[in-house]
Amino acid sequence: QLVGGFLASVYTIYILKKLQPADYGAYTVYLALTLIIFTLQNLRLDDAITRFVKKPYSKSSIDIFKTSFFIVFATSIFICSILLVFAADISSALFHDLKYTGFLKIMFVSTTLMALSSPFKGLVYGLKRFVHLAAVETCITIVNVLVGFFLLTQGYGIIGVALGMLFGNFIGLLFFTA
Repeated sequence: QLVGGFLASVYTIYILKKLQPADYGAYTVYLALTLIIFTLQNLRLDDAITRFVKKPYSKSSIDIFKTSFFIVFATSIFICSILLVFAADISSALFHDLKYTGFLKIMFVSTTLMALSSPFKGLVYGLKRFVHLAAVETCITIVNVLVGFFLLTQGYGIIGVALGMLFGNFIGLLFFTA
């Protein structure tokens, strides 16, 4: 986790050096919206799974996980669908510019992937498999940084940052479900 935290910090400084000044606000909105949307999508059920799932194959643990995952899945898909439909309106309201519509769409899908992986993260944490948890979170950060860094150097700007997060969250979902 130390490596992931260090990479994320250095990457944030790099992002701010590579983005155009007009995109600084978009990056800040990106961080704030990600937190808000993620909280609405996962309803903090990952914390409930962590608290109540202690035995991997007990009926109660399986029921808690299945119910939590179904709720997160349904909520995430519903919220993401609404946000994707109104992405242009949200872009216009937040940025007074439609050029950020694609950026917002990528962000909405990325946050949905992050929310879908959260029940698995709660399960791994609840079962005290900390090495697995740290490995997956570090992989997410590394993929995010590598993809984002590459796309930023290719001139993709704020879209590159969002795509880095999208790929990182996709890899996280794959690794958590493995």
